[in-house]
Amino acid sequence: MQNELYNKMKNLASASPLPCAILSVEKTDEQKIGEISYLCVNEPFKLSFYCQLQNINIDAHSIDYSTFDEYLRGKSYTCFIPREPKFDKIAYECAWNNEPTRVYVDTTKTLSCWSEFILMPINCEHDDNISYCQFFYIMDKQMNPSKYSLMSPDISQFVIQSCLELNEDRDFIESLNHVTKEIREYTNSFTCSMISIDRQSKDFSILSESVLNNMFSVKEIFKDFPFEIMDAWSQLFTETNSLIIKDAQDMEIYEKKAPAWVSTLKRDNVSSLCLVPLTHHNETIGYLYIANFDISETSRVKETMELLAHFLSSELANYQASKK
Repeated sequence: MQNELYNKMKNLASASPLPCAILSVEKTDEQKIGEISYLCVNEPFKLSFYCQLQNINIDAHSIDYSTFDEYLRGKSYTCFIPREPKFDKIAYECAWNNEPTRVYVDTTKTLSCWSEFILMPINCEHDDNISYCQFFYIMDKQMNPSKYSLMSPDISQFVIQSCLELNEDRDFIESLNHVTKEIREYTNSFTCSMISIDRQSKDFSILSESVLNNMFSVKEIFKDFPFEIMDAWSQLFTETNSLIIKDAQDMEIYEKKAPAWVSTLKRDNVSSLCLVPLTHHNETIGYLYIANFDISETSRVKETMELLAHFLSSELANYQASKK
């Protein structure tokens, strides 16, 4: 039965001219998302994915191309790239709830490009805890603004509105504080701030802040914050475009990587965090810092802030240049 199912799925994948993989999506006993694994891939997927991995993942060099598709069979999609909660969710909804999805996401950290993901449900007999979907992807070396329409309306509307606010004919810091407040409200977070850093002088400044009910000052919280800790943040972004801490398990993971920093989070009662680097010419020039946000909206917060960071980075770079 398994071989028959595999052969049918292999034929289905092979019929696509786009890179295509058939994914098996597990549902746990608790009716939650389990493991998402490759069942089979077509030749365009094999070639494209293999070539991408040769550029970004040293472990991939030990695998021969001729057997790469067999190597992927049954393996989690996270065997080479970090787990992505948003992808887990849309794959699960597609496989189990028959919801086709088309999204445009920033995968520059993992695949060195932007990607358009298309997921289609598959109607077939399956085990009680496993269902299947087709996964196609198209890659863009550069962000393609015409594909914003693939993003959910609330995300694109918020990003556009924020960009318009930043381009209002008024003081940049005033505009930035307004946008920071809107970000805090959009993410339902306790605090949001934008940090500018200068590695040459080994210094940073809090350019904007918004705190629920103005309960404290972010600038005061960071007044004695060592630059060395902030400078080390860059090491945490080797495989991701944003750092997300949503629970104690995530906190424990980052505590092993950056114990001095995480001790400050615990001291300041930070239970969840979205930290997004702002980069210009491949150099980190600042951060978007969002603490104690609504973790039930983690995927939406991550996608929105990563996209918004592209525009904030440009505005921050212009501001920094004007101060020199």
